[in-house]
Amino acid sequence: MKKIIRAEHSGFCFGVKRAVDQVLNLRNQYKDKRIIIVGELIHNSVFIDRLHKQNIETIEEDRLKELLKNKPLNAVVIIRTHGIQKSISDLLNQAKGIDSTLEVVDCTCPFVKKIYGIMQDNTSDETFTILFGNQNHPETIGTSSFITGPYKIVSSFDEAKEYFETTDVLKYKGTIVVAAQTTQNHDELLKIKNLLFSYRPDSLFFDTICNVTEQRQREIDTLSKNCDEVIVVGSNKSSNTQKLYHIALANCEKSFLVNDKNNLPEEAFIDDGTIVVIAGASTPDDLIEGVIEALK
Repeated sequence: MKKIIRAEHSGFCFGVKRAVDQVLNLRNQYKDKRIIIVGELIHNSVFIDRLHKQNIETIEEDRLKELLKNKPLNAVVIIRTHGIQKSISDLLNQAKGIDSTLEVVDCTCPFVKKIYGIMQDNTSDETFTILFGNQNHPETIGTSSFITGPYKIVSSFDEAKEYFETTDVLKYKGTIVVAAQTTQNHDELLKIKNLLFSYRPDSLFFDTICNVTEQRQREIDTLSKNCDEVIVVGSNKSSNTQKLYHIALANCEKSFLVNDKNNLPEEAFIDDGTIVVIAGASTPDDLIEGVIEALK
């Protein structure tokens, strides 16, 4: 007999839903303006395609400066959920002051903005910051731009351990500050903290992984230990989705990461056993339901 369990915590999180609703409302409100998002609003290609079909544009940060030369722009420029670099934010605010037809709407996740404040309030030329994250992820790039003083981005506990052992960072005269990209693995962050504090108990630690991320990681860790198969629905560009997949894979070797029902591999269709379906925070609900219906 086949049993399909949908994880209780799946699909759009608060920050993503808030941003999506804002963007769609802006499209309805401003029929005669261009709607332009700096970077992908969320990391889900299916949803981004839907936005493009509604004439909502996406522009990368490196092209924004050229775009803002056009005056009047007559546009609403939206900051994505992952946030942007401080220099880009300053550029937008400056342009807004010059061009009255330009409106800037900040859809940065509140959890991400909280880290900006932590970095501004707790880093200086006398601190050294360890930021646990993916150095190529837009959230980490944005967060690092709010750090004052030297810093190092580490992508794993092993990388942090090697960095502590092969450099003089532990002898740093000032305070060492630790924080993380909101969608990183919480257990890895705690391992980094514990190792650092065993050498430098005077360090400052900020648990900046959002509670939604932690909640989903705990849930998939439990569910994937008691099933025959796991389907993680979401984009492989999504950091939180990737973390769910790797946690599932560690417990259940028959785990798959799919964009939608069209990406389900043949071996995912079974007649007997328990299938767990979970989704990242940037996965629309209809894509999750589509996968579940296909599996039935």
